[in-house]
Amino acid sequence: MSTNQDVKIDERTVAVARAANTWGLNFISFALLIDIMYRAAVWKEAAWDLFALLGASAAISMVYMARHKVLGQVFGWKKVILAVILAAVLAFVVAVVSGVLVRT
Repeated sequence: MSTNQDVKIDERTVAVARAANTWGLNFISFALLIDIMYRAAVWKEAAWDLFALLGASAAISMVYMARHKVLGQVFGWKKVILAVILAAVLAFVVAVVSGVLVRT
């Protein structure tokens, strides 16, 4: 059994692999969002299972970064809290405009 590696792994290889994984993850995330919007618009169907997949993948990334103590370097907690508040306000506005919260 040989322990020699044919391909040496250097910093460039790691950087390219991480970039490729980032592109792949972004593609899947946006494809799921488009699928959710399509199901809602065309089939009048709620796709909470797909939302759960997106949320779980984001939670896994955040937990991994937090455990390796790089979460604060990527983004600040103030930005996260602001994003959550803005998302909640936007969701409320969309619900009111679409008539979900209006009793008829």
